[in-house]
Amino acid sequence: MTMNGYIRDEIQKDHWLGAIGDIIVPDRDWRPYMSRLELQRRNGLETNGCTNFNTEHALEMLLKQKGVTYNSSDRYSHIRTGTSQNGNTAQNVIETTRKYIGLIPEGTLGFTDDVDTWDEYKSGLLFGHKKLGAQFLSKWEINHSWVVDGSETNWQDAMYDALQFSPLGAAVQAWSEDQGMYVRRGQDTHWTVIVGAKKGSYWRVCDSYDPQLKKLEWNYYFDRVKQYSIKPRESYDIAFLLRVGQGLLGTF
Repeated sequence: MTMNGYIRDEIQKDHWLGAIGDIIVPDRDWRPYMSRLELQRRNGLETNGCTNFNTEHALEMLLKQKGVTYNSSDRYSHIRTGTSQNGNTAQNVIETTRKYIGLIPEGTLGFTDDVDTWDEYKSGLLFGHKKLGAQFLSKWEINHSWVVDGSETNWQDAMYDALQFSPLGAAVQAWSEDQGMYVRRGQDTHWTVIVGAKKGSYWRVCDSYDPQLKKLEWNYYFDRVKQYSIKPRESYDIAFLLRVGQGLLGTF
C-alpha cells in the first residue's frame, strides 16, 4: 500500500554505508533546525513524494545545523529519482541524491501555485538544473545508513542514540491519532522525519502533512529508520567524477 508514497525497501548488504560521524546535537532536539512546512499535497495534487520531501528536509536540517540555510527543490528530487504515482523507496531517493543528482534550490524548480497536475509537476527539468545539482555534489558529501531494518529487539535505544547524529527518516502508518498522540493502526504508508524524543514517552516528528509537528507514542514500533550526514567535500576521485557525469547525462 502506497497511499502516501512510501514503498518499503528490501534492504541489501550494500545499503549499509558505515559510520555517520560525530555527535552534533547531544540533546536530540532538531526542532531549531526545521524548515517551514512544505506540503507534499497542495493545489489539489497529491505528489506521493514523501520520500523526497522528508529526505530533503532531513538534509536541510543538517545543513542548517552547520549554519547553512538551504531550501531544496522537492520537485527536482521527485523527477530525477523516478518517483511515480505509487511513490518511491527511501533508499533509492537518498542514494540517487548522494551519487548522481545532488540538491538544487527550491526557487529554480518549485511547487508553485500554478502547478496542479501530475504532468506539470513532472515537467520543467532543464540541463541547467542538472548542472546545479552537480555543483552541489562538488561542494557537499552526503552519507546515510540504516538504523533500524526490522530485525532489532532494541530499536528504541538504537533510534534514541542515533538522534544525536541526525534527524531520522522513518516509515510510519499515516496517520492515526488517539487523544493527541499518533499511534500505529496498520502497515507503513508514509516516510517522515523524527526530530526528537522524550525517552519512554514519545517521538517527535516533523512531517510533510499538516500539522507539521506530531507526537508518536514511544512504543509505536518502527520497521525502517535511516540516519543521514552531510559535510563539505574534501576531495574528488575518479568514481565521484564518473557519477557526476552520469548525473549530468541522466545515464544512472
